[in-house]
Amino acid sequence: MTKIGEMQKLARFIEVTGISEDEAISALVAAVSPPQLGPMRQNWMRQPQFGHSAPETATLRELFEAADYRCTKCGSQVRLGVDHRNSDGTDHSRQNLQALCFSCNRAKGRGQDQNRHHGRRLVNAVVELFDELGRFPSNREIQSRSGLTKIGRPELIAYLKRRLAQSLIQKSD
Repeated sequence: MTKIGEMQKLARFIEVTGISEDEAISALVAAVSPPQLGPMRQNWMRQPQFGHSAPETATLRELFEAADYRCTKCGSQVRLGVDHRNSDGTDHSRQNLQALCFSCNRAKGRGQDQNRHHGRRLVNAVVELFDELGRFPSNREIQSRSGLTKIGRPELIAYLKRRLAQSLIQKSD
């Protein structure tokens, strides 16, 4: 997809949700801001699954800088975190750590790589199908378009259904 096509999708999402441009910019800034390393480290120190220990802040900074503040699996800059490659949360050696986005880290833990970036794919499928069909799509249509093995997220579906219905009413006025 071209940048123009992506921007059109973003503009359509902003229109459907009714958020302001300022809210959209704030959400984007929050989503792509690098993790706060000090609080991340402090949180690890409190958690038994990390052995009440954590890598040094300098090691975490080096990890994210080496990855250019992107997920090492998909390249996303959204909701970055640290993953233990060998799944041993107490092994904080640099070679065992990698920068992963929330979506890739979650998919890794569940073995559901095909459902990565679930929310984005779900929203794109719903809005595209709604615009094509002129009605809210069925779960089967959403699943087929998105390529997801499971739709889930009933609150998001209900939210989109409500917002898209409102957009139809506003167009007819």
